Amino acid sequence: MRRPETLYLIDGYASIFRAYYAIRRPLHSPVTGEQTQGVLVFAQMLLKLFSRFQPDYVVVAWDAPGRTFRDDLYAQYPSVGQAEAPAGLAQPAPDTDEAATPTLVSGERFQQYKGGRRASPDPLHQQIPRIRELLDLFGIPVISRPGLEADDIIATLTDRLVADPAHPDLRVRIVSRDKDLEQLLSERVTLFDIHTETEMDVAALWEKRGVTPAQVVDFLALTGDAVDNIPGVDGIGPRTAAKLIQQFGSLENILEHIDQVKGWWRENLETAGPHLPLSRRLVTLERDPGIPFSLEEARVRPLPAAEIVQLFDQLGFSRLKTALTCLTEQTTED
Repeated sequence: MRRPETLYLIDGYASIFRAYYAIRRPLHSPVTGEQTQGVLVFAQMLLKLFSRFQPDYVVVAWDAPGRTFRDDLYAQYPSVGQAEAPAGLAQPAPDTDEAATPTLVSGERFQQYKGGRRASPDPLHQQIPRIRELLDLFGIPVISRPGLEADDIIATLTDRLVADPAHPDLRVRIVSRDKDLEQLLSERVTLFDIHTETEMDVAALWEKRGVTPAQVVDFLALTGDAVDNIPGVDGIGPRTAAKLIQQFGSLENILEHIDQVKGWWRENLETAGPHLPLSRRLVTLERDPGIPFSLEEARVRPLPAAEIVQLFDQLGFSRLKTALTCLTEQTTED
């Protein structure tokens, strides 16, 4: 029985950042002198993807330069003061089931969208042209759209391909760990961490967060995101958000039946009420039907081994040439 075809949809900049920080000391080409550790790890990822997982299609979603529609939406946040505990109510213990991922709460001052992210270092930016060169040699199309983020590109392509009657069995593996993309999970769509070879499907999402893909947006609106500067609700972390969503079904129903929420949680939900619809909109992935894309463009084809070897020689990636040789021999045998 022939296996279903699989598209690997790579979150471009997220993969580049992870590649750059995977090696803690700078590496340099012995030929050109340029810094190379990000390119090296990214090349290793591509070789692993092509040799170990043998994808049928690969495409990269890329953040376009400049502002996005979320930057403009973010300016609409109301000014919110720090909430104080009402008399007679004790503030509950912090929801610490994801203490390593802090959230921006409604009492904090709004600055700018994604203001919590660290600036990209110049050595990382200097390696991006080489990564683009590598993607070109591997024949991987890179898709971006002004005003949209890579996540929106991924959502657009995923929905389009899953709904395409010409490819009823196509599987989509999104190469990313971004929790915003969990809203795309379905029977045919998973999140895949190629470095750890772990995969998140609908069942794993429920096991980890206690919500369904359709509830991820409400979950993120309640918990907020300090990295993207999206405020959530004071005192409501992942565990409490999941409990509320399981009880009421959705953020809308929580707010409609807020009188049934007890004590401090109700007070904080009422305080956060003015900004929750906007938070929900910001974490909802956009779909743009105007993005041009043909699945056939992403089909994996024989690699130009000689040209890739030439690039590896320039960058000093001698060990990767052996992996490339094994891959091309494997492809020839197949």
